[in-house]
Amino acid sequence: MARHRLGNPMRGEARRALRKRLREQDPDFRPPPPVTPREARREMLLMAAAFCAVIALGALAIGSGIL
Repeated sequence: MARHRLGNPMRGEARRALRKRLREQDPDFRPPPPVTPREARREMLLMAAAFCAVIALGALAIGSGIL
């Protein structure tokens, strides 16, 4: 079964067009350095922790009758 490419919407031509437009607006533009796997994992864990905190606070508010 063939795998479909569902991932990155910024492929080839779209990425080149964006970089060209950014260079025209600011000739000294430098794209940010790629994120290291460690930083990506850390950010993902922080977002998951924030999500869990929101869910827990919502459940607490519902349980105590605030909401």
